[in-house]
Amino acid sequence: MGLDFNKLHEQHQRDIILGQRGETQTKKKIQKYFQNDSFQPTCDFHSFDFFSEELQTFIEVKTRRIKHNRYRSIIFSAHKIQFIKNNPEFDYYFIFNCRDGFFIWKYNPKQYFLSEGGRRDRGKIEKSMVCNVFAEFLKKM
Repeated sequence: MGLDFNKLHEQHQRDIILGQRGETQTKKKIQKYFQNDSFQPTCDFHSFDFFSEELQTFIEVKTRRIKHNRYRSIIFSAHKIQFIKNNPEFDYYFIFNCRDGFFIWKYNPKQYFLSEGGRRDRGKIEKSMVCNVFAEFLKKM
């Protein structure tokens, strides 16, 4: 069974659109949650989606097609943890736009673990190191 490149492309495009919509919807939530409108989008391909110079805070937005507690943990790419370790002077938040609402997690090295993980819905197996945040530490926004 070969790769279905049309399926791969279509799923990837749907994921990009879903992520962009999630970031747009989330900006208002960020302003309300932090009672601050200083968060601005970062440049494309940055490890995080928003930054506030005033608050010295980065935010990453992840949109998921699951409820926040469907699994024991929720994942994102582990390369973001390396960015955090290389830049410890900032605060870091992850916002998960899930089917049951928006959830936030402030980076805490005691509340996650690293493992190999990935996905299989784009016509191939995509594996990498991922950060697993325990669902119990996600707070409803």
